[in-house]
Amino acid sequence: EFWYHFLTALKARNIPVLLISGIFREGQVFFKSYGSLFRRLLEGMDHLFVQDESSLSLLRGIGIQQASVAGDTRFDRVWALRASPVRYPNVRRFLHTDNVLVAGSTWEEDERLLAEWWYGGGRQGRQLILAPHEISEAHLKQIESLFPDAVRYSVCGQSTKDAVLLIDNVGMLSSLYNYGRIAYVGGGFGKAGIHNLLEPAAFGKPVIIGPVYHQFHEAKMLVARKGALVVDNVEGLRRNMEALRDEHYYRETAEINARFVEEHQGATQKVMDYIQEKRFLTRE
Repeated sequence: EFWYHFLTALKARNIPVLLISGIFREGQVFFKSYGSLFRRLLEGMDHLFVQDESSLSLLRGIGIQQASVAGDTRFDRVWALRASPVRYPNVRRFLHTDNVLVAGSTWEEDERLLAEWWYGGGRQGRQLILAPHEISEAHLKQIESLFPDAVRYSVCGQSTKDAVLLIDNVGMLSSLYNYGRIAYVGGGFGKAGIHNLLEPAAFGKPVIIGPVYHQFHEAKMLVARKGALVVDNVEGLRRNMEALRDEHYYRETAEINARFVEEHQGATQKVMDYIQEKRFLTRE
């Protein structure tokens, strides 16, 4: 978001302003005939680091020259997390198999889909870790009605055979993906679209998502590379989960995702090099 009064106040006080990991689309207000006010906000920035050439081209088209392609700093963050994930001993004790599906940032539509698959045969030989986007008591109870054998993380001990681990707090998900064999990233059945699929991809996990993903550059690229698998309904989920039982296909899909994240590192260093070069940290 671009807050007009904040940005103009920073400019008036000669405080450096950088845009990092920016991404621009043709339909945005900056590129409309009536968007001159917002274009001035961009003109007042010291530098705009964007994710792709398309964004850079759009900025060049409206006269913004202080811009360059650096990539997305999220790739650096998730790759660093891969190297030093947080360990959760209670999760490890709960699991009695490595064949685990970690479903993260789920919404109601995702949870209904997962429940239909799980109790329709999906749980055979598997365990499920479910980390919903919203953890209000009302929503947790709604999930428990869909998954009667769910055990909340806050009270979990040793699991029974088919128990579902329900994560009832925030901050764990990014490292939880490391405990799974396959990841399901929620949000793909709502208007806003999917949540962060780079976290499981960095760990080299095949990722399953819903059909609303086209506004996310990394999702489109991973779908095109066949590292992210799109499902529209329970049959699609069942089909992809069964396909991933094949070890060769599983490894191929997993490697696509890990390699994709590894190849796109470096944005953070580009930004830090620029800051050091311009000596922004000591500018008066």
